[in-house]
Amino acid sequence: MALAMGRKKNSGPDSRHGLRLSRTLRRALRGAALLALLLAASLSAGCLGNSEARQLADKARGMWDAGRYQDAARNFLIIAELYPSSALAEESLYWAACLYQYYIQDAEQAIRQYQRLIVTYPKGNFFYQAKQNLAEVYEQDKSTRHRALQIYQQLLLAKDMAGRQDWLHLKLARLNMQMGKMD
Repeated sequence: MALAMGRKKNSGPDSRHGLRLSRTLRRALRGAALLALLLAASLSAGCLGNSEARQLADKARGMWDAGRYQDAARNFLIIAELYPSSALAEESLYWAACLYQYYIQDAEQAIRQYQRLIVTYPKGNFFYQAKQNLAEVYEQDKSTRHRALQIYQQLLLAKDMAGRQDWLHLKLARLNMQMGKMD
């Protein structure tokens, strides 16, 4: 990068304050400026995405409060679909699954959304709660209780569930009794 010092009458647009920039430096500066613009645009788009995701989440919560559970669940799923890298995506999947489980009482959809969350966000904030809720959905149907048993056993081994071990042992014992297993 060579800077040529000197004052020339026809030094051109690149020579401000008596500095004349070399062709290599001009290209480098243009590249850096372009990179800065691209970075700013991508950061701006990310912020806009988070803002739009937050607006959709607020709208979904309003629908939930108004008793429009299907609409709220759909809006939460839209957030997860359109903004998968947003901080709200995992939480939105969780709330959609909860709506299906507790309010809409659609076990199939609840299972689908809990599984989607577990697979997509294995290190997320809602991972263990989603697994626990998934086990509870499986527990409701005799034909899927064995799956609930497996999930509770997995949760029992998880370090993050250490504070819930007594509860998990109780769940496992009750489930084993319901399934006729007494060992």
